[in-house]
Amino acid sequence: MTDNEILKQMITHIPLNTHLLPKTLLIVSDLDIKDEDLTYYDTKIVRANSIEEIEANSVDIAIVESIADIAKLSLVVKDSGLIAIPSGNIYDNVEANKTLISKLAKEFKIIQPSVFKDNQSFILASKKYHPTADMLLQRAEMLEMQPYYNADIHKASFVYDNLIESLYKGYIYK
Repeated sequence: MTDNEILKQMITHIPLNTHLLPKTLLIVSDLDIKDEDLTYYDTKIVRANSIEEIEANSVDIAIVESIADIAKLSLVVKDSGLIAIPSGNIYDNVEANKTLISKLAKEFKIIQPSVFKDNQSFILASKKYHPTADMLLQRAEMLEMQPYYNADIHKASFVYDNLIESLYKGYIYK
């Protein structure tokens, strides 16, 4: 299983198993996330080349490759919405991640990196839901067998070692 396949599972299943009733999933990314991999969820999948194409207050979850306009993204995502953005190796991209987290903090209440295999990470930003406190355990555990993602990996990806805690002190909003 490649790192890219693991990232695709984590960046989709964590938000979908955190949001209470995700009806619309927006994907603005080159990640090859297949609709058939998400049939377990009763969620409409919208693909776009740009956030500019999306109507305000119409998205529950957004998976985006990068963000040029965080305020615009915040307008697109509903008040209960969350976003996920790939952030590379948590140890190698510290300054870029801190900059992104600082920008996200202006629009989102909860911001946490999810850290998994070989220090890969994505940043989850939410207006309402916390990725561990609000995790829908029953939904995550009933998900058909995934090669990597499961409920325990979901929870564990938000447990940080002391170095991450010190590198991102004041930037991770739990």
